[in-house]
Amino acid sequence: MDRWLREIEDQPNLPEKQLVKQLWKDSDEQPETDSPILHFDESQLSITCTTEGVSIGYKIWKKSEIEPKSWSVYTNPISLSPGSQIKAISHRIGYKPSEVINEEFK
Repeated sequence: MDRWLREIEDQPNLPEKQLVKQLWKDSDEQPETDSPILHFDESQLSITCTTEGVSIGYKIWKKSEIEPKSWSVYTNPISLSPGSQIKAISHRIGYKPSEVINEEFK
């Protein structure tokens, strides 16, 4: 956690008003996290986001299955089989979450 906080230059020990001002880069409006970007390479899925310090959630299921209720946290590329349905969302603490991206791996 300490390494991650250094990487994204957050200072969680600041008073809340100062922390929000820092996170929002002096804006009066809460920023929105950029949408996740899905990269397909053969049977592998990688997910990135241009917003620094995000967590990315995803769900994967087959068309014939019911969509999972819970999200998994993306950490490494994922093996996919054709016909997989994918949902992904990005969220940066202090920001609004991104839109949900829906794709099918063909």
